[in-house]
Amino acid sequence: MPKKIRELKGLLLKTGFLCEPGKGSHTKWFHPLLTGKVVLSGKDGADAKLYQ
Repeated sequence: MPKKIRELKGLLLKTGFLCEPGKGSHTKWFHPLLTGKVVLSGKDGADAKLYQ
């Protein structure tokens, strides 16, 4: 069973990522010590896609 978007967001928060709001259901996540960003799309209750 795939993880929910809210579970992925929780994992990112636990590992030190910070969130920037995006357009619609998109959120941009970045870590202060790492380069690049991670973009999650979907509402919290939706199943995460395999590539997420």
